[in-house]
Amino acid sequence: HYYTPVFINVVFVTIGGFFLFRIIRLCGFSLAYSRGALVFFLLHWDVLAWTSLINVKDPLVLTLTLVSIDAGLRLMQGRSWSWALLLAGAFTWLLTLRLYVPVFLLGAYGIWVFLRIPGRRKWLLVPVAVGLVYVFPQGIPWFLFHPRNFVRGLAHFLLTPQPWSLDYHFGFLFLPSVFHLAFFFPALYGAWQIRQRSREFDVLLIYGILLCILYAMVPELQGPRQRYQLVFLFAWTQFHAIWEFASAALLPARPPPGAEGDGALADAEIQPS
Repeated sequence: HYYTPVFINVVFVTIGGFFLFRIIRLCGFSLAYSRGALVFFLLHWDVLAWTSLINVKDPLVLTLTLVSIDAGLRLMQGRSWSWALLLAGAFTWLLTLRLYVPVFLLGAYGIWVFLRIPGRRKWLLVPVAVGLVYVFPQGIPWFLFHPRNFVRGLAHFLLTPQPWSLDYHFGFLFLPSVFHLAFFFPALYGAWQIRQRSREFDVLLIYGILLCILYAMVPELQGPRQRYQLVFLFAWTQFHAIWEFASAALLPARPPPGAEGDGALADAEIQPS
């Protein structure tokens, strides 16, 4: 029946939203800000469009990605090792659904740690990276990759579909595509602003960049369905841009929602004035 997979999609996205809320709190943002970002994510145009389809795999991958990011960040902050079990479970499930997602998540964690560790200890990560590079390419259909068209492929992946090019069968993507184009540059501004206030956000950003690099070289995987994996990143950065613009217009003296200095702990709440 149609309603069963749609209901399952709603459950998966709701769980994913809960973990996105935890990630935002972990990055040092206030409770009010985090709740607003959660509501914006759950009502995001891409989430509503793709959740209404009979496609359980993509919402599940999205949710497991958010679970992995939350567990990984807490583990790297020295929290309980029980987060390692949750991370391992999410990775195991992801390996059966979309092999490259856990590999790219590990890559994002590795790059983030490498950039943050002072001194020579960071070079201990090089053997791990070499091992991943050796294991990951096994069985990859390299004939699908077209690196010469990288720039065009990146633009196509980030900006497709254009509302005026949609046919009848993809009419459900008309409004999402309009909103995506309208909020594309605000999303870039929001990402830049979040980076100024949270180092933990770099993990999400690096993961998004790695996925964009992959899809930019594979023309067969440059549709809005593949970009849906990054809807949590677009939704958060778009919400942050809206928050910033609204704060500047309505409350010019309002302090920024993020923590000052380095990345904040999860329980460091910054209340809005």
